[in-house]
Amino acid sequence: YGPQGQRREEVRQIAVGDGRLAEGEFEYSLGMAQKERNLLNIYGPFFKPTRDFGAWRMTGQMSYGFTKDITGTLSFADFDTDLGHRWQVATGLRTGIGGLSARLDAALQNGDGRAVQLALGGRVLGSALTLSHAEYGGEFIDEVRSFDSAFLRRASELNLSGAIDFSLGKAAAPLPYTLRMRRLEFADGRTQADASLRGSVRLGTVMLSKSFEYQHNTTPGLPGASQLTGSFDLARLSGSRLDLRGGFGYRILPNFAPLSATVQADYAIDDRTLVNAAVGRSFDNDETFLGLSASRRFDKFTLSFDSNYSLQSKSYSVA
Repeated sequence: YGPQGQRREEVRQIAVGDGRLAEGEFEYSLGMAQKERNLLNIYGPFFKPTRDFGAWRMTGQMSYGFTKDITGTLSFADFDTDLGHRWQVATGLRTGIGGLSARLDAALQNGDGRAVQLALGGRVLGSALTLSHAEYGGEFIDEVRSFDSAFLRRASELNLSGAIDFSLGKAAAPLPYTLRMRRLEFADGRTQADASLRGSVRLGTVMLSKSFEYQHNTTPGLPGASQLTGSFDLARLSGSRLDLRGGFGYRILPNFAPLSATVQADYAIDDRTLVNAAVGRSFDNDETFLGLSASRRFDKFTLSFDSNYSLQSKSYSVA
């Protein structure tokens, strides 16, 4: 969030409802947008527009509360893709089952596309749970799950988040975690499965974070490919002028190998001036880089300096 790439991570749980309306209540929404085009028309140096970049898309939805427990929806969409013009009509129900929120949706697309999805969500054993499964037929395009517009046959997804209490006596040590699992099956027989697990814990002035990422892909006629990677991050949050951070990334499958390592130091000269120094190593690319940045806040503006240098390629940037 800062001019030198400073990051801040917050974990919040916000209840926004499950889509059910009061009996007799009616809601509607309409929207139009241009695909991938932002308001200021500013893009990065490596941005490559897709074939339907800037194409207009329109969506609309109506919801009505039949009873206090059952809400019905009707929606439509009109959009362009790399495969041509598409329209979609969908209907659904929102209700609850045994303390869990439930939704059922069915959709039709031109090109003989059809889909049905069932999803559940709620709290189970103190953790937030969402579970969904969708079945597809024909040439149905789901841009949320298939980024290259490949036709799907089924998709399953599980998300689980919560905190494990490792408190010892009066010392509280909760371990927040997030687990995500997903499996996609495509019309051409390919499958794609991925899972991620992240957790962090604060011990005094030290924050420990750990994550794992797993991927498994199969293609008809070829052997499956699996990859498991992990990362470990350590941050010293002393509240003093000097803060230290370090990170290490590695691959576990198909063979163990280090991927990256970084060390960073932040030093606050005063309440308006911050200096950051970093050194890192990318083992895959055999590159070592150095970074130095600083920022000074004034009353009405901030003056920043940022520089990076790679020892192997001799490349650098200064801003």
